Amino acid sequence: MTAPTTTTAPTTTTAPTTTTAPTTTTTAA
Repeated sequence: MTAPTTTTAPTTTTAPTTTTAPTTTTTAA
């Protein structure tokens, strides 16, 4: 069984985690 297990899985997880959460807590009391 010459099974060429060439698992060429490019795991390029290019997930831009740009969490631009402006935490502007303007607690105008």
